[in-house]
Amino acid sequence: MTQSKTNNTLTINNKGWSVQVSLTGLSFLGPGQTQDALYLNEEFPVATTAEGLTQYLDQFWGRQRETLNIDAHQTIRLAHQSSWYTVVPKDLFDPARGLDYLKFNTRLLDNDLVAYDVLEGLDLVVVYLPFTNVNNWFFERFGSFTFEHTASVLLRHLMVQNSLKKSVQSVIKALKTSCIMCFLLLSNSTLTQNKCRFI
Repeated sequence: MTQSKTNNTLTINNKGWSVQVSLTGLSFLGPGQTQDALYLNEEFPVATTAEGLTQYLDQFWGRQRETLNIDAHQTIRLAHQSSWYTVVPKDLFDPARGLDYLKFNTRLLDNDLVAYDVLEGLDLVVVYLPFTNVNNWFFERFGSFTFEHTASVLLRHLMVQNSLKKSVQSVIKALKTSCIMCFLLLSNSTLTQNKCRFI
């Protein structure tokens, strides 16, 4: 059994869908049929595996397909939330060495697919292992979509917020269900970042 939450009081201007997937749950935010926005969130009773995510997606889609009512003309932005990422300065980044950036903090397989998000204006690259099976699941059902890591989304947001503070050093913590992400920012620069899993 999974825990489902629905909140129909949000207002958004975008007519596309934002979807977040992790080993502990998933969420959909997009235009509602009778209200401004629809938000559906499901937390798994226990963390699943990358392979188990598609089973949860199938079950969730089977229950919520009518409610979500995603059509082919709507954009989908998929955010992968996992601890399988690192942040690399753009000047030091080489796309051919993707696995090398991850080998010290992630257990890797030879056939792992590496993805990366270039954060323009921040001179950073988020290198990560996407849930390839989840990408395939979305592609089979909806065709074209974009995806990125939640660290990219969070860093962009933090830098916009931090740019309002001139020359101030900030420590920002993002607490998730099973990990904490910390960023040390100075003006428009990320000085360091780290993530820690906890139980």
